[in-house]
Amino acid sequence: LCVCSYCSCVSPAMANRVVDGARSVLNHYLPDVYIYTDVVKRRDGKRCPGYGLSLVAEGTTRVTHGAELGSCQGDPSARGRPGTLLPEDVGRGCARELLAEVVRGGCVDTGCQAIVLTFMALTQHDVSKVELGPLTPYSTQLLRHIRDFFNLTYRVETRTEELGEGGVSRSKVILTCVGVGFSNFSKGLT
Repeated sequence: LCVCSYCSCVSPAMANRVVDGARSVLNHYLPDVYIYTDVVKRRDGKRCPGYGLSLVAEGTTRVTHGAELGSCQGDPSARGRPGTLLPEDVGRGCARELLAEVVRGGCVDTGCQAIVLTFMALTQHDVSKVELGPLTPYSTQLLRHIRDFFNLTYRVETRTEELGEGGVSRSKVILTCVGVGFSNFSKGLT
């Protein structure tokens, strides 16, 4: 688990409060959670007050999942005003989001699904395959755009696996496509 709590132009105690909030959730699953804090001083932070938490977990299969939450992400109209979310709420919310990403599974977390799907579409004329958790609405719309712009469709397979004895299951999506062979014509030939 790689964790960094950060704050800018607010009291350094805010970063420690974020850490306490994250530990209150993560210590139920891992006994030794080490969270680093990064404090930006006022002269370096200019006019960007706030605090947040970035979590990255690596599984036993070398798959990484991440989650990030900042103090002003709860209310889009509150940008630039720290404290929209309490520091403890930021820590707890980010830790819960990371746990949700782990439960969703797949090789890529939900925030990076669109990047992977775009790279698969633009690659050379080779077969690309990826296993994702449930597709986000953004990724679903991106698949429609790729179909419209590049005339490329993905082969979609769904797979359900059980997560233990309680009957809890999760669905995964396996996407396969052949890239369009996009190349940058602006790049000089060498």
